[in-house]
Amino acid sequence: MKNKITVFLLLFSFILPNFVFAAGISVSPSSLQFNEARQIRQITVTNPTTDVQIYEISPDDFSELFIVSPESFTLEAGGKKQVNITLTDAIKPANKIITTNLSVMGRPLLERRFTVNSGVKIPINLQLGTGGQTNRLDYKWLIIGILGAASILLSRKLYKKSVLIKSDPL
Repeated sequence: MKNKITVFLLLFSFILPNFVFAAGISVSPSSLQFNEARQIRQITVTNPTTDVQIYEISPDDFSELFIVSPESFTLEAGGKKQVNITLTDAIKPANKIITTNLSVMGRPLLERRFTVNSGVKIPINLQLGTGGQTNRLDYKWLIIGILGAASILLSRKLYKKSVLIKSDPL
């Protein structure tokens, strides 16, 4: 029994990061990455409720950089919809890293009772003109430096040991 719970938790932990879920909205993937202009990314919006829902999608900032198609739509209970997010060429690549969020808002079509609208924010990362790499430390050179220093220290230690062995008469 304990093994079954462990397996379930492991499987659940691998699936969970790929979805964003709020009451009335399920969206995947959980983040978007753009590296150059005119790229298109897709998100899938799912209605996990038993009601018909109206969904509206928009970027929080830099709205002139994105085309969302469709921006608004209706989903039946359990329905899914693919939404295209296109990065326009309104921004010029110049080693820029821009972050914003894509807001997905949902509300019931029929508001016969007190309801609370729900929403999800999906992080968007734009890394333009950087070849998809951030301005962080390049770990390749850090590793080469550490290995180089270790080899120098090791060779010094071995040299001292060989000198001691040659000069020590038996």
